[in-house]
Amino acid sequence: MLKKLDQTIKSARFRPKPDLVLINLSPKAHQLSKEEQMYFRKVTEAAFGYNDQMRNECFGQLISDYQVTLILPYLCSFIRETIHCNLVFTDLTLLIYAMRMTKSLLSNNHLDLKPYIHELLPAVLSCALAKKISKYSSDNHWALRDFSTYVVASICEVYSDRLNNMKERVVNLYFSAIRDVNKGLATTYGAIRGLSSFGEAEVETYLLPNVMTISNKIRKALEMAQYGFHRNNQKQLLSEAKHVQNVMVTVCAPILLKTRTVSDGGLSYAKEFGYLGKPLYIHVKNLESVERAHTQQAQHMQRFSRFPQDIGAGRAWLSLG
Repeated sequence: MLKKLDQTIKSARFRPKPDLVLINLSPKAHQLSKEEQMYFRKVTEAAFGYNDQMRNECFGQLISDYQVTLILPYLCSFIRETIHCNLVFTDLTLLIYAMRMTKSLLSNNHLDLKPYIHELLPAVLSCALAKKISKYSSDNHWALRDFSTYVVASICEVYSDRLNNMKERVVNLYFSAIRDVNKGLATTYGAIRGLSSFGEAEVETYLLPNVMTISNKIRKALEMAQYGFHRNNQKQLLSEAKHVQNVMVTVCAPILLKTRTVSDGGLSYAKEFGYLGKPLYIHVKNLESVERAHTQQAQHMQRFSRFPQDIGAGRAWLSLG
């Protein structure tokens, strides 16, 4: 997933420039000692600078260094402000750096982020569900949405409990984004990825019953692109429809394979799932053929594994005879 993000950064048309409005590189002077302010500045400049080697070393240090606890509250506020500012300016590159910094902090076993989740979680969710997070529709903002939902799932796995009900609240947020017909396909894509990041149970409970809703969103976008509505956004609508269709097929088909047996040529799928019925049926049948081939191969290998023993037994019988 990090490789996809790196490729997205390299292919981005806009390279970030130092800007005190977009990135606040130092907290207030009286809140940290001089040494801690220098440390904070070095970390943020390395994470958001132009040197990829320094950036990777910085993220590695954030994963393992205990000294990060000294500036943790300010890093969390810095991440929140950076994400909010660059969602307004739609700077995909800086958003990716902020998300990688968040993931590095989550991976540091010395840190307890629970007091700062109220700052981090809404910002990360914004990167997954925002209508627009990139200046250009051709940019691979889908990789950032995928990574953001993975970070959200990691946060919920560690810090969700019965008191805060964090996971349930996030799942309900994703679910409402899917059900809302006014939400665009980019937001719907992030919600689908978010639900699938929690496992098959959430997909079966929240996503499968709403395949028709998502199917209608895709069909509506394709009709708008085909018949000339929003002609300037035609490529964007087609790209969004393609990505939502692909993620739905990838996420739902394995569960449909386990829970249903259909051999009517896809008529029941078309009736139940609308536009997505045909691609879902085709993918389920492909998974069936792959599973059947694996089963046959396993049986074949099992026969050959017993074959040398049979030969040895036959030779022993001949020698005794």
